Amino acid sequence: AAQALAEHLDNAIVKSSPCKYDVTTVEDSIDDFRHYKFKKFSGLCGHNLGPILKNQVGEAIRAEDGMLAIQMLIPILDFFNEWSGRLDDSYGEGGMFVCEWNEQLEKAISLLPAKLDDDDHAVIEEIMQSMEKLDDYGWGDDVGETGMQLQEILDGTDTARSFKRA
Repeated sequence: AAQALAEHLDNAIVKSSPCKYDVTTVEDSIDDFRHYKFKKFSGLCGHNLGPILKNQVGEAIRAEDGMLAIQMLIPILDFFNEWSGRLDDSYGEGGMFVCEWNEQLEKAISLLPAKLDDDDHAVIEEIMQSMEKLDDYGWGDDVGETGMQLQEILDGTDTARSFKRA
């Protein structure tokens, strides 16, 4: 019981604390390995992009800042897309990473407020453009439902989210 209470308090503190990461920290982290010559997705995703996804984007989600998380996901996917056609994916790490990335996006979407401003709409349009590039390498189906939900948000027809966050 004490352990559960401690975890609950820790979660409450994290949620009330602002996220210490942002788009700049994500881009700086990517810049740290931008010069690497990747050969496999395990190096790109498992050792580099995966930790950013888990730690930095995860922190924005724990802080319940869905729009910040979405903004942080864009440069991660853009860098992934830069390498997608050139890497060995014989062990399926690329596809697993796309699924993990999509899970973080789904969590971020669930945290968005019912009303979004023009800047928020621009961010959603930008992430959708990045997601379209996944089709070029066969991963579009892995993010298809999430892409449709983003389109519904832009169209104002995402009723489940509107009722939840109104």
